[in-house]
Amino acid sequence: MDQIEASMNAKIRLFFTVFTILFAGFHFWVLFVLTENFSLHFIYNFTLAAFFIFGFIAIPIGYRVSQKEPRSKFYFLSWIGYIWLGFLFTSLWISTLFYILKLLINDIYLNSYHVLGLICVVCLYALFKGLNDPVVRIHKIKFDKKLDLLKIVHITDLHVGLLRHNKAWLERVVKKINALDADFVVLTGDLVEGKWSTVFPMIQSLKSVQARKGKLYVSGNHEFIHGGLLWEKTMTEMGWTSLHNEHKIFEHQGQKIMFAGVPDRMVRRFESHLRSIPDEALKTDEKVDCKILLAHEPASVLDLKSEKPDFLLSGHTHGGQIFPFQMMVRMVQPLVLGWKTIKGIKVFAHPGTGLWGPPMRLGTENQIVLLELSGSTR
Repeated sequence: MDQIEASMNAKIRLFFTVFTILFAGFHFWVLFVLTENFSLHFIYNFTLAAFFIFGFIAIPIGYRVSQKEPRSKFYFLSWIGYIWLGFLFTSLWISTLFYILKLLINDIYLNSYHVLGLICVVCLYALFKGLNDPVVRIHKIKFDKKLDLLKIVHITDLHVGLLRHNKAWLERVVKKINALDADFVVLTGDLVEGKWSTVFPMIQSLKSVQARKGKLYVSGNHEFIHGGLLWEKTMTEMGWTSLHNEHKIFEHQGQKIMFAGVPDRMVRRFESHLRSIPDEALKTDEKVDCKILLAHEPASVLDLKSEKPDFLLSGHTHGGQIFPFQMMVRMVQPLVLGWKTIKGIKVFAHPGTGLWGPPMRLGTENQIVLLELSGSTR
C-alpha cells in the first residue's frame, strides 16, 4: 500500500510542477492587469505585487502541509494556500474580462481599484458559500414503471480530512441525513482526504447513519490516492454495503430494487489489476423493477455496453464548484450538474456534499440530495 501511495505522490509531484509553472503565468497576468498596465500609485502596485508573490508561494506550501501525516501545528498554512488558489482563479477570469472591456470600450469608467474590489467581494461571497454546511435539496422524479414512493438520500465527495471537513462537520451532516427518514442512503465516492490513521477517527459517525432498507457505498478516485481498497473494507465494517462491480437486490413494498456499484473508472491508474465494469455490476437473471447504478463519475455511463440501468447516480464533478470551472469539467464529463438523459439512461451529477481545494463555491452549493422516486402504483 505504501508503494502505491509513493507512486501516486511521484505523479502528483510531476503534475504539481507543471502546474506551478502555469500558475506563475496566471499570477503574472492578473498582476499585470491590476498594476503595470495602468498608472496607479507606487504603494498600491508594490503592496499588490507583494501579496501575489506571497500567494504564489503559499499554494505549494499549503498543499504540502495538507499532505503531511500526522497533521502538524502548521496546518493553518493549508487554509491560506487553498483560499489563495480560489482567489487566483476568481481574479483570473474577472481581470481578463476587465482587460477585454478596456480594449473594446475606451471611455469605460472602470479602473483596477474597482476590479480589485469586485474580486474581493466575489471571493468573500464564494468563501461564505463554501464554508456553509450542506443544504438539503429534494428532487421528485417520476418513474415510467410501477414503483411505490422510494426515498434515497444521495451524498458524495465528502473529502473528510480536508480543511474544515472534520469529525464535527460530518456529525452535522449525518444528523441532517437521519432527519430525512430515507429508505436508502448512498455515498458515491471521494469519502476521504488523508491517510487511514488520520481520517478513520473522523468518520465514525457514518456508523450511525439511518436508512430503512440499506446504506450503499462505492469508492471514488481519492480513496485510491489514500489507501485504495482499505476504504471499501472499512465502510463494510461500519455497516455499509460496499459495491465493487457487483449489485444487491432489495425488496421495497413488494417490488425489487437493484443497486449496482462500480469503483471509480480511473481505478486502473492506481491499481493495475482493478477495473470498473458497470455491465458486470448490473448483470442479473433476476427480474427487478428498478435498476440504479452508483458510480463516482457521470462518465461511467459511457462504459455501459450491454446493460442499461434506469438511473445512474454520480458525483466527482462538484458541479464545477467555482465558476467558470463548469465549462472545463464539461470537456471531460458528459454532465456537470443535475440530470441528463444519456444513452437512454437518466444520469444525475451531484454537486458534492463537501468540496476539494479552495473552500469556496461560486454558482454551486454543498448539498445533501433527497431523491423521491415514484411511478404508477399497483
